[in-house]
Formats: sequence, C-alpha cells, structure tokens
Amino acid sequence: MGYTEKLSDMSDRIRSVLAVNGDSYNNNRHKNNGTIIRNGIIYRSAPTNVETCVLNRDGTMKIYAPDEINEQVLIDSGAYQSWVFGPSLLDENGRAKTHYLTWDYIRESHPRTAIGYYEPGHLLPQAQS
Repeated sequence: MGYTEKLSDMSDRIRSVLAVNGDSYNNNRHKNNGTIIRNGIIYRSAPTNVETCVLNRDGTMKIYAPDEINEQVLIDSGAYQSWVFGPSLLDENGRAKTHYLTWDYIRESHPRTAIGYYEPGHLLPQAQS
C-alpha cells in the first residue's frame, strides 16, 4: 500500500523476466484471504476458496486447490512466489476445463493475464486488454 512506482519502471529496474500487475490476485473480494509468499517468505497465511499458483525456486510451477494449501509443505518444497488467483484454464491432462473455481467478478470482461507453463523455467505470459 502506498507504492507509486510504475510496474514498467520496477520491471526495468530489477531486470525482471515477467512482471504482472494484478489488483485482485491478493485481495479476493476485499477479504484478506489466501497464502501470499514473496521471495520464499510467507507474508500472509489465511484460508481461501480459490486456487493458488506457486512458483518454486527450481522453476517449477503448480496450481493448488483451496484444500491443498499447507504453508509448511510449500516452503519445504521450495515455494518462492505465490499468487491467489484464478481460475486455472486447463485440467491435469492439459484439456480445457468446463468448470472454473472462481467468483462472478472474474467471469466479467476485464483485461486479463495468463501464464503458460511448459517446464521448469519456461513460461509464456499472455496479456489481453
């Protein structure tokens, strides 16, 4: 709260590979819920009813359902960053889902960002306005 640096300036300054501005990812329906991990440190640990995406130190990425989140297991597994967001678009077999774990606001038309994960260290960000 209170930061005024533009995302593009921050991204340039730290030479980021991927930068995403997401207002809803950490404040689902204006409630402090979900697990937020930044640089391997848990900043918030609270229950959530949506999915959490975790990027591990080894470059692997995984999406967890709400009932799968265990903060100590995440840290022990090398969790480096997390985002409470969603919904994931593909099932465990890589097929398009027909049911999404999300709320009505997300179903509305807004600019969107998606992250495609191929293998450790290989991501494909896609923005849509």
